[in-house]
Amino acid sequence: MTPASKLDTAPIDVHAEVAAAVEAAIESEREFTTQVLAELVAELRAQANDDLERATRMLTCELAELRATLGELRATIAAERIERTGKAEPLDLPNPLRREMN
Repeated sequence: MTPASKLDTAPIDVHAEVAAAVEAAIESEREFTTQVLAELVAELRAQANDDLERATRMLTCELAELRATLGELRATIAAERIERTGKAEPLDLPNPLRREMN
């Protein structure tokens, strides 16, 4: 037998091998992209949470200051009213938080 007769002459499906290699490369790229996007979304979410916490703390401080100012204004109004009328009756003011239904 000659060396040429010992060669494997079975047909090779090159297209299938290339398609499998391309599919593996695409899957690897998808996994990488998914991982990068997940890390980016997690970072953006953490940053948004930090911003929200900071804004909430600022609003809480501002609300406390507004409550203190409102208390001072009420005391001033009450003192002026007692000076003018000599009575310590409560001042009947509309609640600005309630909207009248028409």
